[in-house]
Amino acid sequence: MRKTRLFIFLWRGDKGYAIIEGTKPYEVEFKYRNGKISALTCSCFCANKCKHEFATMLQFKERMQNIRDFFSREYEQSGYFSEIQKGKLFTFAVNGKTGKSIEFK
Repeated sequence: MRKTRLFIFLWRGDKGYAIIEGTKPYEVEFKYRNGKISALTCSCFCANKCKHEFATMLQFKERMQNIRDFFSREYEQSGYFSEIQKGKLFTFAVNGKTGKSIEFK
């Protein structure tokens, strides 16, 4: 069984975006405001909530704690946080994603 792992995480204001590794990369988007998650979507084929969304939310909780513990000043100044595993991003780009840009609004 393959472990679902987050390899790109972007956070701005109340919007989050992640690319998570499953059998292939899946894009997960969500909103987080006042301690509540909403508008959670995944690019996989599942009609209901999926393991990619669940894994992203577990890892989101961990990222939020890291922001509070280590990057709170930088986050307060910019309102933005990103974490990218360069090797995974390169593989993602090379495997047919080169024509697609990651847009974060």
